[in-house]
Amino acid sequence: MIVATDFAVHIYSTSNSLLTQELRNGSSGKTVGYCVSAIDQNILYVATDQNQILKWSIKDAKRLGRWAIKGSISAIQAAQLDGKDHDTLFISDKLGKSWRITAHHFGIDGDPTKTEMASLVDLPKHIPSLKVLDNGNVLVAITSEGLLVGNVISSATTGLKDLKYNWRDIKCNEVPTTFDVQCLPRSGGEGKANSQQGSGHILNIVVGANRGTLYMFRDVLKKLDTTQRLSAAEMHWHRSAVGSVAWSRDGMSSMIFLSL
Repeated sequence: MIVATDFAVHIYSTSNSLLTQELRNGSSGKTVGYCVSAIDQNILYVATDQNQILKWSIKDAKRLGRWAIKGSISAIQAAQLDGKDHDTLFISDKLGKSWRITAHHFGIDGDPTKTEMASLVDLPKHIPSLKVLDNGNVLVAITSEGLLVGNVISSATTGLKDLKYNWRDIKCNEVPTTFDVQCLPRSGGEGKANSQQGSGHILNIVVGANRGTLYMFRDVLKKLDTTQRLSAAEMHWHRSAVGSVAWSRDGMSSMIFLSL
């Protein structure tokens, strides 16, 4: 189990709940996000408020790399694009007056000085949280106004400069505070013709809002790719803003866990 604190990330054993490793940020600043490698479950990336990315070996508690980017980071996620043998990190950050989502390669071919970056979208509104699905083919983020959904239309064939997404905004009636996604394979042959656009998967999104409401969006990609109306079902109502929400990992679509 992984628990982030202000200046470290703690690794706990799930068998006895004991702390097994402490990965300290040191002079790199406060923790703002982390993600496990999509290639190696022993690798952890930590983002800090000093715009730095730390790469750790969980088993050895050894720092393997450190890189700095220009923007102020709010979220970080890892994916394995097109079966490649290295991680692509997706980061939401603020640069100047704009918020953006970027893709990064750090330490290319084992050389820590070799990096690559591509900007995927720039917006004038806050992007506090980001999730990457289907090996980077689908990106979902919340903004200060609603949801932002991107599905890949051009893969990183010769580099991240080739990586392109089709972006769609989904407005919410309240200000989103948190969200979670469920991405399921579509059964049978349905959706295969449009698999590059993402409709080969069933994407369900639950959004927690500032006035305590939960909104459920079902089969988002298919409805965005067709003329079907995309509307949200109001699931529950609470007296305060929703702090976090998560789908049950056993695949039961009716199970939602949340904190206020």
